[in-house]
Amino acid sequence: MKTGLNVNVSHLFYGAYNVDPETPDHSPMFDLSSMLNLVDWGIAAERFNRDGDARDLTSQFKAFAIRYAKEHEGEERKTGHTLRKLADSLDEMSRCYMLLRPKQVRETEGWLHENLTKAKTSLGNIPEQRPLQLLLDKLETTYIHEERSVPNEGEEMLIREREMIQWYRDHSHFMQAAAISREWLLTWFMVKSGVKTAAQLDNVTLREQYNTELNSDTEALLFPAGVDGEQFITMYKTLGDLRNDLMHAGKRENPAKPKRMYETVNEQIDLLMQLPVGEEDE
Repeated sequence: MKTGLNVNVSHLFYGAYNVDPETPDHSPMFDLSSMLNLVDWGIAAERFNRDGDARDLTSQFKAFAIRYAKEHEGEERKTGHTLRKLADSLDEMSRCYMLLRPKQVRETEGWLHENLTKAKTSLGNIPEQRPLQLLLDKLETTYIHEERSVPNEGEEMLIREREMIQWYRDHSHFMQAAAISREWLLTWFMVKSGVKTAAQLDNVTLREQYNTELNSDTEALLFPAGVDGEQFITMYKTLGDLRNDLMHAGKRENPAKPKRMYETVNEQIDLLMQLPVGEEDE
């Protein structure tokens, strides 16, 4: 009723007919409404695991946080407030991924990590809430990246955004995967050409200059040893064309067929993953 017919079920009661042979006329009623909440949590967790979309989980955390804060006093009430802050940061992180905001993902990660740490501490003092801790662990491995020591912001950006590309592919978000892959190739070329700071790599004017360079005299371009320049240019143009086809909803002559688009995105990402990022890869 809830998921198939969109019915708002407020209570679920069970009449235990003849539950006790010694009192055959006594048929107690049990309120099983809490099971509805369990179903909602299960659906939210399944959606998150499948699509990486945390919006349903955010709603569940917010509802739980508000209810818990109302039902408790003192230090325990703070747990509700802690979970509410977690929900807010989780909601922001999910939006950043769904709307393809790599810069905002990096900015939100610290906020989310802080709230996850606090939530784990708070829930650790509540034994009956241990199942929620399992979700927190999953959230952490999904959204929080491993800290690395990198020589400059450029390489850090490449590493982080390459992980985002894999994340999109793992969760079947091929439109986002194609879009960020094409931008990643441009960023890669800029970094290998000597651009090192995040501010420069995000500069629209500078990016357009390098884009023009990649689309003009390709024979004069310099690539690191071991990198096939011709293959790189083909990747760049293929992903650019694919991104345009996707973003313009196929409003063009001979738009690519959906199945082939999936295959092409996967093929290009496989090639992209082979490009060296740090000195240890070269």
